[in-house]
Amino acid sequence: HFDLTCESMLRMTSIIAGARAYIGLMSGPLVIANGFNMPKLVPHNGRSWDMSHVMYSPQHHYLVEPTVEQLLALIPS
Repeated sequence: HFDLTCESMLRMTSIIAGARAYIGLMSGPLVIANGFNMPKLVPHNGRSWDMSHVMYSPQHHYLVEPTVEQLLALIPS
């Protein structure tokens, strides 16, 4: 659980920095992950999200109800 204090944001940054990919929601952690060269996998339901403000790049993947296999296929080994 992260309460978005400076201390928890620093801890979150260190966790993300050591990861091979970011899998999560459009949120503060995604903003941090955008500072790293890694795939950003953001699953959603395709109905309730405003996609007008997302970043588009080869590293960003906004997947509608993906399977675990689809997510794992985008993470480098």
